[in-house]
Amino acid sequence: MAPDAGDGRLFLSLRNDDPAAPVLLQDARDPGRLLEIATLERPGGELRGAWILVDGPGPDLASRDGCLLAPRGLVWALLDPLAAGQGNRLQLQDPLAGQRALRREGGRLWAGLARWQGQPADLKRDVRRLLAPLPHAASLLDLFDALAAGGAADPFDGQSVPFATQPRGEGAAGTAPTGLAAAHPPPDDPEALAAWLEDPAEFGRLYGPSFTPRAEQGIMARDVAEALRTANPLLIEAGTGVGKTLAYLAPLLTHLRRTGARGVVSTQTRTLQSQLLEQDLPLLAGSVPEVEHRLLMGRSNYLCRTGERRFLERSAVTPAESWAQASLRLWLAATTDGLRDEVQDHPVLRRYVPEIFDTPEPCSPTVCYGPRECHVQRARRLAREARLVIVNHALLMVDFAAGHTLIGEYDAVVVDEAHRLPQAALDAFEVRCDASRSVIIEDLLGEPARSQGGFPSVPRRLIAELSRGGEVGESAAARVADLVRALQGALAAYRAWFASLEALFVDRRGQQRLHGKVRVHDRDETFGPLTVRTTAFLDAAATVDRAYADFAVGLESAPSVGDDLADELGTLARAVEMAARLQQDVAFLTTEDDPDWVVWLEPGREQGLIAAGATRLESGPLLGDLWRRSKLAPVLTSATLGVGEDFSYMERELGVGRLGRSTVTSLVPSPFDYREQARFLTTPDFPTPDTPAWQAAVAELVERLVRAAPRKTMVLFTSYAALQGVAGRLREALDRSGPTGWPAPRPVLLVQGSGAGAGELMTRFRQERHSLLLGTNTFWEGVDLPGADLEILVVTKLPFAVPTDPWVEAKCERIAANGDNAFIDFVVRDAVLRLRQGVGRLIRSRRDRGVVVLLDSRLHGKSYGMTFLQALPSPVTYCADADEIVRQTGAFFDAERPVPAEDGAGFAARE
Repeated sequence: MAPDAGDGRLFLSLRNDDPAAPVLLQDARDPGRLLEIATLERPGGELRGAWILVDGPGPDLASRDGCLLAPRGLVWALLDPLAAGQGNRLQLQDPLAGQRALRREGGRLWAGLARWQGQPADLKRDVRRLLAPLPHAASLLDLFDALAAGGAADPFDGQSVPFATQPRGEGAAGTAPTGLAAAHPPPDDPEALAAWLEDPAEFGRLYGPSFTPRAEQGIMARDVAEALRTANPLLIEAGTGVGKTLAYLAPLLTHLRRTGARGVVSTQTRTLQSQLLEQDLPLLAGSVPEVEHRLLMGRSNYLCRTGERRFLERSAVTPAESWAQASLRLWLAATTDGLRDEVQDHPVLRRYVPEIFDTPEPCSPTVCYGPRECHVQRARRLAREARLVIVNHALLMVDFAAGHTLIGEYDAVVVDEAHRLPQAALDAFEVRCDASRSVIIEDLLGEPARSQGGFPSVPRRLIAELSRGGEVGESAAARVADLVRALQGALAAYRAWFASLEALFVDRRGQQRLHGKVRVHDRDETFGPLTVRTTAFLDAAATVDRAYADFAVGLESAPSVGDDLADELGTLARAVEMAARLQQDVAFLTTEDDPDWVVWLEPGREQGLIAAGATRLESGPLLGDLWRRSKLAPVLTSATLGVGEDFSYMERELGVGRLGRSTVTSLVPSPFDYREQARFLTTPDFPTPDTPAWQAAVAELVERLVRAAPRKTMVLFTSYAALQGVAGRLREALDRSGPTGWPAPRPVLLVQGSGAGAGELMTRFRQERHSLLLGTNTFWEGVDLPGADLEILVVTKLPFAVPTDPWVEAKCERIAANGDNAFIDFVVRDAVLRLRQGVGRLIRSRRDRGVVVLLDSRLHGKSYGMTFLQALPSPVTYCADADEIVRQTGAFFDAERPVPAEDGAGFAARE
């Protein structure tokens, strides 16, 4: 047997967080056989000739001391393509959790081997061909073939596969999880609908005997139904636990059934979209089967055949590219919807995701439409055919700009997580000029010419074909050449303009370290020195317009080009369109002084310039115009829309006060008993955030909290610098005490920005029995951690917007110029809504209990502090100092309280 052939044995490995701890191995054929070895670097002994699954994404198979090591990432890329990015690290501190994870991995392995056995023979030959030059790859594939063909039953005997191996998909409406429909369909009348949701024989029938009616859900459904019936805009705040998604879906589906209209639900986060598609809509599907629903995401979330074809047709130069092409073929065979999400964390493909998905080319008329339509066109077609479409806020805005050509016309819209819509609107319609704008157009034109002065591949093919058409064709080909030269000249002029802007910015910046965008107060001062460069680019771009007009005229009289060149013509037109948009943006930045916009420069982290751009000051007029032109009366909902019962701030930001119709506001409080379920603790005796002692004080208090109450804890920060400072101190404290210096298992410290993504951190946080997570903006909202998954939440600082941010600064100036108090009317209100979102992470169901610790001393020393405290769902307990916070936290968890039965509505009881 060749030394790298393997002897047919395969072991799964598990490492402890402690590098000195032994490595646990489990036989994949005999789960009862467990071994311990000192290190994977020298497994040796009886393991010689065996394969071992080890942590990591790859990129190489390796031989160690006679054993063959297969990184989990490579194995799952071959056996579980749709979930290859998950489970590539089996490193748990808790031994019991570790053994459970090994058993789950064994079940996943054998499910993957069965999948491999069923792959088409030509696909497996392609994979072998692509991986043939790589060391040990053929041996690994031989192992898979042998195990899969052995005919043995899964020795793990039905151990649950831990990761979804089916795509999330656009999701046509399915059946309710219970397999039941209500006794009667949901009624149209708002009051009757509220009663239907509270009736155990109707809505409750979907849940069974554990159903508990909630009046708050019925109240919200009634208000939404009334707003849809009367076509009045509605702002409705629904506290955590109301079950707001079902409270708006039931009346929306009923409205669409009754009117025959189409509707849209827009959300900010994927988490909420998943809940709608996987839980809420399937639950109601049996009662309103007439309304089919689909998810639609932005273009770059789906694989287009242009990107697929370009990536697979190129030669693989490196082992990583060979693995990537093999992995892409396997993923293409498994995917239904071609979703970027499925490969975003793929251990092999993730580095190529931008190249594969972010293609500037338009869809190809020859390969993207028709019976074998690409995933982009399929998703859009299915969405236009559906009665209800689920989108995110960014796509909602893009569709407005595109005149509803993506989603299709619709009559009703519900915006969930509506507090995030104003920023999404500003982002969608901002102006941004950076170096990538010219690179994208160049990439669109194809591979550059090998000879100086030649043409890129796309126009080169077009010129060659047209030149075969005699004198008229040669004339048209010459006009293509003129157009391409004009484009190349305009792009060169843009690069020169941006390089000059960057050089000027770097010169003025000097050695100053800048954080975030820099406001342009005087356009003449910033862009005036670039007048020559600016004029050169604008003139060159105008030349492109004229050249394209000449080309279009010449093409009309040219010989007919075949369908095989329709792609080239479409690509060339797209390049011209993008150049024209770039011309408009540069002209706007440099020559138009619009008081409704703020202009900014975005510096690089260390040096240089990332972008120049402009953002609207007000979202309200923008959104109001979009609602009005589309004749929509939106339903806008969130857990945080008002400060108390005052909705005026969000009403302005969301633009609904500009529609000429009466806007209805409604506040539906949470049904949770926060006084019993939670404690909100704070102390005035804590260092202020701007003092050197603050980070050390935060780290010390957090360490003491998790010692006194060994519960899962999340600490929220407003800056990465503060997070990293506290994380460093906590690591030192944990290392000093060692693994045995704790009354319970030492907490696993998880830190945002340490290399792992937010999703991976959340998975690990849930898996570990005692974990401590430090996070920033990502974790302030959209995170659902019920029960024991989160019991202590520490808010280190009030989440004020950065005052030096150009948009915040300019908006404050606008408010002050109107005679209002910008700090109170804008900055504080915005921060209050952010704080409410943050503390909302803790109590997610009636059974949850937990402690919120608020450490910002400005709550006590500033006049606006009471505004924040009054916005919390329960009164705060004032503690004399940090010692009392620790005592109160321990006492809260020591006090046993009867736990109420969870609502039968389950996920409906959460936000």
